[in-house]
Amino acid sequence: MFARILSLVTLAAVANAYWTFGGTPVLVQTRLDSIVNPDGIGTHVHAITGASGFSNHYDYDQLIQSNCTTITVQADKSNYWMPQMYHRDKDTGAFVAMRESCLIDTLRGVRASRERRDGYYCCSLNGPSLRLFPPQATKGDTWTVPRLRHATCHAPDVLFPRGVGSELYPEPSAFSASSPSSSSCARSCTLGKVQLPPLLFRASPSNDPECRALCHMFLLLPVWSHDVLERVLTYVACAATEFNIYYLPRVGPKNESIKAFPKGFRMLAGDTTRRTFNASSFADQAIDFVCLTDDGSPEASPMPTQQCPGGLRAQVFFPSCWDGVNLDSPDHKSHVAYPIQAFNGGDCPDTHPVHLMSLFYEMGVAVNQFDFHGNGTWVLANGDTTGFGLHADFQNGWDVDLLQQAIDQCSGQSGNLADCAPLAAASDPEAAAACVFQGDLVDEPTGVTAPITALPGCNPVFGSGQDTSSCATKPNPGLVPAQPTLPEGWTEIGCIAEGTNGRALPALTMSAPNMTKEACAAFCASHNFTLAGAEFSDECYCDNALKNGASAALLPWTECANRCAGNSFEICGGGAKLTLMAHRASAHPDQPSRRTSRFERERV
Repeated sequence: MFARILSLVTLAAVANAYWTFGGTPVLVQTRLDSIVNPDGIGTHVHAITGASGFSNHYDYDQLIQSNCTTITVQADKSNYWMPQMYHRDKDTGAFVAMRESCLIDTLRGVRASRERRDGYYCCSLNGPSLRLFPPQATKGDTWTVPRLRHATCHAPDVLFPRGVGSELYPEPSAFSASSPSSSSCARSCTLGKVQLPPLLFRASPSNDPECRALCHMFLLLPVWSHDVLERVLTYVACAATEFNIYYLPRVGPKNESIKAFPKGFRMLAGDTTRRTFNASSFADQAIDFVCLTDDGSPEASPMPTQQCPGGLRAQVFFPSCWDGVNLDSPDHKSHVAYPIQAFNGGDCPDTHPVHLMSLFYEMGVAVNQFDFHGNGTWVLANGDTTGFGLHADFQNGWDVDLLQQAIDQCSGQSGNLADCAPLAAASDPEAAAACVFQGDLVDEPTGVTAPITALPGCNPVFGSGQDTSSCATKPNPGLVPAQPTLPEGWTEIGCIAEGTNGRALPALTMSAPNMTKEACAAFCASHNFTLAGAEFSDECYCDNALKNGASAALLPWTECANRCAGNSFEICGGGAKLTLMAHRASAHPDQPSRRTSRFERERV
C-alpha cells in the first residue's frame, strides 16, 4: 500500500512543471493497432487520438507529416489510444460505443417550447448536463430549466442579441467563456475554440485536476426556425469519448534529468489478457478506474459495479524509465520500466536508466447516459467486463527538440499550456478542432453510429475468472478510406469565403442529411455544373463561376471546420465558408497560395 500512497500528491514536491492536453477528442474509433498488430487488422476496437495520419504502420518520419493533430500543440504528432468502451443492452445484448456527452435529445426536448427568431439561447454545458438561458437574460440572471438534472445556472458574462437571418455570423472574438461556479478555476482554465454550424462554441476546460470539473463550456445558439435547429442537432450529435493526457516529470530522490521521447519510440501499458489484480505489481497499480460520484469515490482497479452519476474515467499510467537503447521490444513493454519507488514516480532502475516524461491517460466515458443493469453492463472492446484488461498505447510523433525545450524551460505548476512558452507558441486550437482522420478504416460496423450484435473481431464477453471462448468464424474485413475520393475529374480546391453580395455559387443548391463532398460534386456534375461547394455540413451549391463578389483566394484550412453530415471524417465548409471543388473541364478558379494559419506563420 505504501507504493500506492506515494502518489500524485506526495510526489508533487519533487515534480517539475507538468502540462495537460485536456478534453482531447477522439480522432477515430477503429480496429487498428500499429504497435501490437503492425500492417494488419487489430484484435479489438480502439479509441485513438492525436495525429491525423495514424495508420496500421508506424513510421515516425511519415507520422510527423500528418496534416494536423487533435492535440492542441500541433508539434505533437503522436498517437494515443485505449480500448473503446461499450454499453451492452440488457434485453437484446446489442453493443453501443459509449460517448462522453450527448446533446441531441436534450436540445430536441427544449426546442418546441423555447424556439426564438430574434435572439440567442445561451447554453452552458458542464459534462453531460445542459443549461439554457432565454435570449433576454442578462449577466447574473438565473433560469431554471425543467427536466434537466442540473437545472439552475448563472447567465454567462457575455450575451449577444441578433437579428433574423442565417447569413449573419458573430465574430469568434466576440465571445469569452467563464466559469460561474468558480472564479478561481476560471482563471486557471485555458480557452479553446471550435466552430460549429451555426453555433459559436468556446470551451474552457481546466488544466488543474482539482477544479477541472468546475469549468464550463458555453454555446451561443441562434434559433431561427425548426429547420435550422434540426440541422444543428444533426451536426452536433454526440461528442466521442474524450481524453485528458498528462505529461508529468516525476523524479525521485536522485532528481534525475528528464529526457524527451526519442524518434521512433513506442510503448504499451497494461495487458489485454490480464484477469486478476496483483496489489504488489506496479504494472497492475498503474491501471484503474474512477466512478465519478457526489461523494468523491476513490480510484479502484476493477471496473466499478455501480452506476456513476458523473461518468466514468478509465486511467492508465505509463512506465517512465527507458533502457536507452531499444525504441520498442517484442512485448512492447520490456524496453521500459516503472520507477523503483512507485508506479507514478521515483528513481529509475539501473536496467532502465533513462528517465522519460511520465504519461498518464484519463479516458472519460458517460456511462450515466445509459442504463445500468449490473455486472456486464459496461464492456471493453476486448470483451472484458472486469476492467483488468484495460491498457493503452503510445507512439511518438513529437518534435523532439521542442519537447525537450518544454521539459527544460517550463517551471509552472498549473498544467496550463499558456504557462509554457515553447508549447504555447506551438499551440493552435483551431487546427486541433478542425482536424480529421486522413487514413484507412477497418471496413466493419463499430457501434459508434448504430448498435451491433457482436464486438468487432473475435471478442466474446467474459467476466472475472472466465477464459475467452473461441469464435466460430473470425471476420477478416479489409480497409477502406475514411475520406472517399471525389468523382472522376473533380479536385478539391480548398476553403473560400461566401460572396460579399450573396452566394458564391447561386445557380443550384440542395441540402441532405447524408451530405459528403463526393455527393455534392456528383450532384453538381449531374446538372452539368463544373464548380461545387459544400457548406454548413449538409448544404451543396453549384455553378460554373464564382459570383456575387466571391474570390478564389484560399482561407486557412481551419476556417472550414464543419464535419460533413454524412461523413464525420470529411469537412463540408464552415460558417459562411465553402469547401470548393472543381471539375477539370471548368475554367478553374485561380489558386493562389493559401493563407497560412497562425501556428504555421509563427513556425516559419
